[in-house]
Amino acid sequence: KPHPGGQIALFQTRQKAIMFSAALGHHLGKRTPLARKGSNIRFDIFEKALDDGISYQDVAGKIGSNASAIRKHYIAYRTFLQIEKIVDGFEAEKADNRFPILCMSLGTLGVQQYLCIETGADTNGAKNPVPEEFFPNLAHFSRWVFGTVESQPIVSTTSLVADFGKMLGSRKAIEYLELAKRPKFDIAFRISGGDFEETVRYVTAASKNAELALMRSHAFKTSSQLGKAVGRLGSNTLQLLSLFPNIRKSLLGKVAD
Repeated sequence: KPHPGGQIALFQTRQKAIMFSAALGHHLGKRTPLARKGSNIRFDIFEKALDDGISYQDVAGKIGSNASAIRKHYIAYRTFLQIEKIVDGFEAEKADNRFPILCMSLGTLGVQQYLCIETGADTNGAKNPVPEEFFPNLAHFSRWVFGTVESQPIVSTTSLVADFGKMLGSRKAIEYLELAKRPKFDIAFRISGGDFEETVRYVTAASKNAELALMRSHAFKTSSQLGKAVGRLGSNTLQLLSLFPNIRKSLLGKVAD
């Protein structure tokens, strides 16, 4: 759709305009220094400025953002366009609501290495973030993030992005994800060793919480509610200690002394 003044928009569809707007962290109707000059936000100006090699800093100054955010989201946007170009059957109009997952995923080291993306690239280098020899990886990545006609994406929410990045740092997890017809996130997570790290986090958090509770519990020794909670904690702790008999023996020895 032409913009006021007869200028042809670089975006061929409204979806792409909205996508790029999201990439810059803006919402339709947000008033920026550039937008105040006209009745509409000129999405095409942002894209053209970056595509023409103008610095992230210059573009950031015009739209009231910062250079690092512009770089991050521009790389994500250009990666999206590469996916749209190389992945057969990719339905871009159905993928725009998953752009935050794409953008956040590209911020993880595992994904950056898997796709060979240079996150510090200037505007010229970021036009095609994923090298051609990594297109097969990009096709797999698209399947995991956006899904296909036959399968749902395995990264269902942004809360899974950090674990997804760790998975792509594991050769064995990548092998499973690439070869499985319908890979499961939890299985890939276990293969990558994520289950172990998560278990350590759970036990560490429980230990810290127990220490905090110990500092205050003496004042509530007669509380039946607290007593029940302590009973559950004790029962779970005994079961956990049974998995580590040497530690259990050492602790019981200290109690006896």
